[in-house]
Amino acid sequence: SLVNRYSNVMDYPRVRRTGFNFKYKFQNFGLQFVHSDLKELNEPGLVAVEGTFEYIKNLNFTFSLVTDPNQRKGLLDSDGDGYPDFVEPGYENDENQWHDYQTVLEGLGNDCNEVISEESCLELINSFESEIQFDSNLLGLDNKEEISGLSLGLIYTVTNNIKLYSEFSQLSGKTFNPYSDNPFAINPFSDTNSAEFNEYQASYDHYNANPISFDDKLGYGFIPFGLKAEWDNVTLTIDYRQNSENYVFNFWDQNYDHNRAMVNPDGNVVTKEDKLYLYGKSKGGNISISSNFLKYFHLNMSYQHLDGKKWDSDLHDYKSDQNSTFYTKLDIDTSKINKVRVAEIFYKQSYASKPFSFKSDENTLFGYNVGVEMADNMVLVLKGRKSYVYDNGIYRPVKTTQIETQVIF
Repeated sequence: SLVNRYSNVMDYPRVRRTGFNFKYKFQNFGLQFVHSDLKELNEPGLVAVEGTFEYIKNLNFTFSLVTDPNQRKGLLDSDGDGYPDFVEPGYENDENQWHDYQTVLEGLGNDCNEVISEESCLELINSFESEIQFDSNLLGLDNKEEISGLSLGLIYTVTNNIKLYSEFSQLSGKTFNPYSDNPFAINPFSDTNSAEFNEYQASYDHYNANPISFDDKLGYGFIPFGLKAEWDNVTLTIDYRQNSENYVFNFWDQNYDHNRAMVNPDGNVVTKEDKLYLYGKSKGGNISISSNFLKYFHLNMSYQHLDGKKWDSDLHDYKSDQNSTFYTKLDIDTSKINKVRVAEIFYKQSYASKPFSFKSDENTLFGYNVGVEMADNMVLVLKGRKSYVYDNGIYRPVKTTQIETQVIF
């Protein structure tokens, strides 16, 4: 419910993250610990612990604790000075400067007393320092938007091939209140004596006088019943699920490090948590299938279909809509292809009204992996990824390419 196909290399090579994944099993208890970025020891995108133990025969109890201590760390900061690149154009790789006025202050410190009095010089220095501090406060860099999640689950083993499961998960944090923005804040009418203006003014006054209550606390997801069945070449998973407002399943997904923090065209930082207000109550199902076919291909496909409420910015209110996710991955059996060890391609569209319309947004991801054998047990792997960022009113593609070597023991 909380973490699914998470990857910490989506921004590679622009951002290099080195993570840690520890698994241990003793007697009837299994433990897993994940840390997504050891260079950001205190503020990685994902810190998670999962435990599983057999409560009674064939019935396992599971729990997961997941957190992102500071979603704003998802903003690119090339020089590591604590100021994201988008606020320091021209100084992205200068760890000693982020603001134009810093250069002015340096000049004042060297030559100011030669031009004006010491008193006037100090006033100018204090003025520029105050301006820099004011701009820094506007960024809200000290606002560490933490989000956490807890899930509890049960897994009952019917046979070696069939399992039943149930899970409840809760996110902890706060999202944006969409009703805090008055949709009538901008007056489109120049004639203040017109009937249209009077109608606008009445709507403006009514909206301010009757604020709409909104609970900005994050919500929960519940899978009351799920089934997983495995055969020789096919694995099928199907479940019924529902969620409250301000919640999405698989919050930490494959694209999370790329969209945990984004910059709007107006220069404001928006986290993935901030955008959870977009999703109201919903319910539906999820189906996943993994299968070999035509001897040389392996297909992994999942589709989550939820009907409920989603925020409509034109209506300035919620309306009935879908919140669906589609994922597919195709692997080619390379045993018959000389020197090729890996060949796979995948596509994902999350939280979409029409996931099969292939309309790109920050929740779209496309990628491929191709591995070629260079020597005995050594493979050169080419990895390509394409995701999207919101830039000046449009979604701009971001393409990354990674080359790595793998040694197979």
